[in-house]
Amino acid sequence: MKKITLIAGVVLAITLACKKDKTTTAPATTTTTTTPTATTPPTTITGFVWSEDGGANITADSAHFTNQYKTLIAYKAGQTKFEINLNGTTPATYTVDTTGANALTFVANNAYSTAKSGTVKITANAAAKISGNFNVVMKAGAPASLKGTFTDVVIK
Repeated sequence: MKKITLIAGVVLAITLACKKDKTTTAPATTTTTTTPTATTPPTTITGFVWSEDGGANITADSAHFTNQYKTLIAYKAGQTKFEINLNGTTPATYTVDTTGANALTFVANNAYSTAKSGTVKITANAAAKISGNFNVVMKAGAPASLKGTFTDVVIK
């Protein structure tokens, strides 16, 4: 009787030791990764940037705004390229026309031209910095149109 009990115990122990665990497999997941490309433009360019007749962006070497004269001046290669005179400094859209209340002057090849129509929009004027954009049609000569942005330009 002891042999039968011993044999039954060994068989039971072997059976339990060899029993396979039930495992569950998680469903497969798909992960999509987007890699930025070299052509992805930056979200914000600080400073003064413009394009002539829809061409490539040009970045000014420096720019500043004076509250006293309500004037934004941008420089490239040591020369004044832009002088934008406004009749206000608060965030708003300012109409540029030939009456002179708001004016944009552009210098190229030692000659200057003025805008005959368009807008200058100030989007922010805080913490001694001003930001906005402009889009104008020039009176004569090249370029025929100018478009640009000014972001966090220092107020003097």
